[in-house]
Amino acid sequence: MKVTENTRVVFVGPYLCRMNERVKRSLVGGVAFGAAFTLFLLTKVPADKALLLGFTSAVLIGGTVYFFYLPPKRRDEQGRRTPGVLENGDKILMQEGASHLWKGDTVGGTLYLTGEYVLFQAHSYSLRKHQIQVPLNEIMEVDEDALLGVHKTGIKLTLDNGQIIKFQVKSRDRWIERISEYP
Repeated sequence: MKVTENTRVVFVGPYLCRMNERVKRSLVGGVAFGAAFTLFLLTKVPADKALLLGFTSAVLIGGTVYFFYLPPKRRDEQGRRTPGVLENGDKILMQEGASHLWKGDTVGGTLYLTGEYVLFQAHSYSLRKHQIQVPLNEIMEVDEDALLGVHKTGIKLTLDNGQIIKFQVKSRDRWIERISEYP
């Protein structure tokens, strides 16, 4: 079982199991609603029908909570949202939706900054799926870049081999500042 930040360890009888936040919320929500609804129905209908309807409502509400519950955003000590970690375990310092200007086309995806590299991953539904990872020690210069030479929303990374990589992001100044912090 893969352990993530949202995994909680809970005791269920004598057994120790890991429970995902979504599963925990759906069980608690379903059982709480089912018990309350059963108690209410006991005052209106016979006990066998109340128990059946209470159990059915618990399953339906629990399933609804499971499929529609969104876990809370991860936050640091100051209450700011934190992006978490990548699949390989590297801590994400910044993350934002971005477009990579690649082979004369823009490819939508997500731009990540870790302590060691800048990573762009194209959306899974993108026709031009690709991933690019640029080690921070290979970046010689970080500059503003203008979309069509007019709208300055991009960053331009100049690598030590002379290659130029361009991304369009909303918070351009923050990206330039954070990438420039690394030598």
